[in-house]
Amino acid sequence: MSIRLALYALADRHRLDPKAFARLKTLAMPPLADISTPVRKALPVAAAALAGFGIIMWLAGSVR
Repeated sequence: MSIRLALYALADRHRLDPKAFARLKTLAMPPLADISTPVRKALPVAAAALAGFGIIMWLAGSVR
């Protein structure tokens, strides 16, 4: 059973009003921080760094 369904069952069992259910939901499942902006900025840098590292390893492996 997912946590959402468990919360609905708990609210139904205890006959919670919408305000109390909203508080219960906030306590059980706090809102997640928005990390999309930092990830969008860091992803191209990480991709370029990994590509450069791959080229360096390829060149190092081919030189004997």
